[in-house]
Formats: sequence, C-alpha cells, structure tokens
Amino acid sequence: MKVLFLGTPEFAAITLSALLASRHRVVGVVAQPSKPSGRGLAVADPPSVRVAREAGLPVLQPSRLLAPETHETFRALGADLFITAAYGRILRRVVLDIPPLGCWNVHGSLLPRHRGASPVAASILSGDDWTGVTIFRMDEGMDTGPILSEAMIQLTPRETTGELMLRLARLGGELLVTTLDRCERGDLSPIPQPEDGATYAGMLEKGDGLLRFGLPVEQADRWVRAMTPWPGAFAWIGEQRLRIHRARPLDRIERPAEAGTLVSHPLGIAVVCRPGLLLLEEVQAEGRRQQPALEWLRGARLAPGSRFVTHP
Repeated sequence: MKVLFLGTPEFAAITLSALLASRHRVVGVVAQPSKPSGRGLAVADPPSVRVAREAGLPVLQPSRLLAPETHETFRALGADLFITAAYGRILRRVVLDIPPLGCWNVHGSLLPRHRGASPVAASILSGDDWTGVTIFRMDEGMDTGPILSEAMIQLTPRETTGELMLRLARLGGELLVTTLDRCERGDLSPIPQPEDGATYAGMLEKGDGLLRFGLPVEQADRWVRAMTPWPGAFAWIGEQRLRIHRARPLDRIERPAEAGTLVSHPLGIAVVCRPGLLLLEEVQAEGRRQQPALEWLRGARLAPGSRFVTHP
C-alpha cells in the first residue's frame, strides 16, 4: 500500500520508522515547517523530517495546507492512504477527500477518552491506570472518526509525558503496520466512536506548567510528570521562576504551614501541599543548568519559611 505520512515531532518520527521498516511504501512525508530552536536559534528540522531525509523520501513542509498547489502536490504523489501522527494541524474536507482510502490518525489515547492535542499528558493528569493508542479513520471532527484498531498499555507510577510518549509511539508504530496489513486483507471493521466517556485534552501552552501547591500532593506530583518535558512544571519563589523537573510525593499528612512553604525533610527539601509533602528532586533556575534540588537550595539563600507562589 502507498502511504503519504503527515507528522512532525518525535512521536511521529518513531511511528514513521516503524512504517518504513514494513513492506508498505511511503511516498512522501509532510511536516510542519522547520523553526529556529536552541540558544543560537538555528533552524532545525523536526524529527520526522530527519527520518525522511535519511530514507531519501520526498519532504513537504507547506506553510498553508489549504493552498490549491499543496493539494495538487499531494495528488501527484499517488498515495492510496494518508496517515497522520502528531502532525499539528487539522485536515479539512478538501484534504481528507484526496486519497482513495481516506485518512487515518495514530492517536495517543484510548478514544473517545482524551480527544485533542495533548492526550498523553491528559492520561497522567487524570491518574489513568491504563492508556494506549487508537488508529481511526479521520472525519471533520476533533478525533471523532470510526475506530479501526486499539492497543493498551499500563502506566507506570513515576512516568512522565515524555517517557510515556516514547512507549506509545513504539506501540503505535507496531499497531499501524498490523492495521495496514489487515486493511489489505479486507479484515477491518470500523467501529463508530461512542460519545459516552468522551473527554478533550487541549493544546498545552507555556504558561500551563504553573504548579499550584494548594493541590493534594498526588495531583501536584501528576502535574509535574504530565508537564515534563513540555511545557515544564514551574513555580515562583520570590522573583525567581523555578522549573521542577522531578519530584515525588512523600505523604498525605495535613500540616499547619501554608501551601507552597519549603520545609526540610530527612530525604531532602520538600514543599507543603494541601494535604501532603512533595519532595523536590531535580530543579532548574532561570538561566542555570538542571541540578539536584538540595544543590539549588544551597545557592538560593532563601529565608526560613520561604514559599512558592503563583506569580512573582
């Protein structure tokens, strides 16, 4: 089967690699335009583009997906099917109608739960025990099309979004290949999605990482893990914005100190939640490297009883 692949970040690159290792033919890769990144703001290709170039595939990075010339280029590639995986843009009907077999999406949750742009973080934030990958045939709705196949995995207790994303990408690549094989055999029976149990996970913005310590400690812990690596959990202490890379809950005991107060603990430095204590393990002050929380504290020169707040 001839496939045009649309995807941009690491999730897409891993899925694409599985597809390239199969017997199905990828006729081209479509990704978001390359952007400046890093301290030097050098233009860097997204992960899927790097995989595509290594494989010698045609690469398209249109700035306007609705441009007629873009559609003509898509048609000229002669794909039977379009497959998207974290492409980053909604496909309109004019694009969905181009391939004879339609368009599929590889989605990082068990639909209809966690439709939308951030399903992996939403699984962690919600405290889900199980998640997985859904492959569905796309329609004009937000992840509402009929389900073609699903696979499940269990979340691990300390997993971050970045770590879970890698596991789901590998699972999604395997599931995609087997689903394509089944499609060729005529062995697929699309199942309409129920609206019962549908939830939505919107796109995360930079400011969404703000951690409020008035949460119960288990929710604060999930917040840190769900926001890692993007947009990153953070809080303010005085005028300083502190990124929290790793933390873990210690207990659920209610304490008289205000939420956000730093306290010493035999295991290190902790923060009062409501209720409970969150142990800080790895943090990063603005303009500094990531470091152990105790190392940061030694150089921070904070007064006793210092508190994290929601704004400077």
